Amino acid sequence: MSRILASAPGKAVLLGEYAVLDGAPALSLAINRRARIELLPSDDASGLIEAPQLGIDPVGFELSEDGGIEWDCPEWPVFRRTGAIIEHLVANARRRFGPFPPFRARIDTAELYSGSIKLGLGSSAAVTVALDAAITAHASGRRAQESPVAVLERLLPVYRGSQGGHGSGIDLASSLFGGLIAYRLTGDRPVVRDMQLPSGLELLFIWTGTAASTPDLVAAWRRWSRDHADKAAEIAVDMRRCCHEGLAATEAGDAAELARQLGVYGRILGTMGDCAGIDVVTRAHRRAMELADQCGARFKSCGAGGGDLGVAVAADADCLAELMEQLAAAGLEPIALTVDRHGIELTTA
Repeated sequence: MSRILASAPGKAVLLGEYAVLDGAPALSLAINRRARIELLPSDDASGLIEAPQLGIDPVGFELSEDGGIEWDCPEWPVFRRTGAIIEHLVANARRRFGPFPPFRARIDTAELYSGSIKLGLGSSAAVTVALDAAITAHASGRRAQESPVAVLERLLPVYRGSQGGHGSGIDLASSLFGGLIAYRLTGDRPVVRDMQLPSGLELLFIWTGTAASTPDLVAAWRRWSRDHADKAAEIAVDMRRCCHEGLAATEAGDAAELARQLGVYGRILGTMGDCAGIDVVTRAHRRAMELADQCGARFKSCGAGGGDLGVAVAADADCLAELMEQLAAAGLEPIALTVDRHGIELTTA
């Protein structure tokens, strides 16, 4: 096997941010921007990782006899998170398939960035899923026959570790399964269901132009919740109710009700951030929310908030056409995203 190409889609969480960490059901949409991996056997005893979106020179490495990786990376702080994921994936592949030769890999996440800024589309999860598929194929000499659920359960502890222990894994699941999924945690076990957006539901994504750190925001919310348990529990009840009603609307194909629940959840996120003193719903998000209300649509931030992505929803395309004009006048440009119905994709030659 000489050349391996793997790609995985990014994601936009539509419903259930934060609450999903405590077992509430969430909805996540795979979107048509992908992380792409090209992996080739190395010509010598050393390997090489190119990750141009990190803004660093290619990183050399050697596979040690004990299965570890010895890195040659002067800019390690920038590469640390990617390096740690690769170490886990290589170690797992060696346990499953035995020793294998070094490789050269290029990690291309340009579709998930705007210049040097992340768009908030789950680039780290998409890279993890695509890298795992490529490294597994390189180690096994074939495409491993493993279900998306099995891959998710195997990758979840690794990915959570890279997220400071807080990640739910919903972004991993979106990258693996594609399309719209309902996702929840039963204990530490992820449960994934394929879903369909209700007919007539219109989506308009907006990027605020700033990036946010999901681990930092989730950690800040956890700290506040420990010190304000009663108020945090009240917010959690509201979130959970909204998640269940939004899921029921999705199952019933009720576009108007799902749009309403997404709007309700967006306001709960704003309340949560205000109480905790964290900028979950930013000024740009609040302005988009005001404009959406004026046009008869609903708006919410996507993911942990603090910047990044938001989505406007309506059961009427005319509402979003009007909103698009209002957003442009306010300096908030929509971003063209559509659903990607395919999850991880792998080709070998």
